[in-house]
Amino acid sequence: MPSRPPKPRTTMPRRVQAVVAILFMGALLALSIAASLDPRENQIVSATPHTADSLGDELERCAELGDAALEDAACLSVWAANRRRFMGAPNRQPPSVNEPRVAPIPAQDTPEREAR
Repeated sequence: MPSRPPKPRTTMPRRVQAVVAILFMGALLALSIAASLDPRENQIVSATPHTADSLGDELERCAELGDAALEDAACLSVWAANRRRFMGAPNRQPPSVNEPRVAPIPAQDTPEREAR
């Protein structure tokens, strides 16, 4: 009777591999459920801060109008004021080609100049 070659031994039996895989998938499932229950994710944060100023109130009113705000003159002026507040007033005068971009350094009096 011919002898059979011995079965190669695996480093981890298949049942142990299956248990490890199931535990790993369970851990991933638990993490995804815990992440979906995060209370910070469900909070609604307004893009405009709630302050007592009329600009913030008007911006909120325009946001509630939706597409109709595009034709509202008050909303257009409030949006322009908001842009100026964040970006500053636009520089309407282009720089001259010969104008230096930085202020020139004033000449300092040296002892030689004072003696003259």
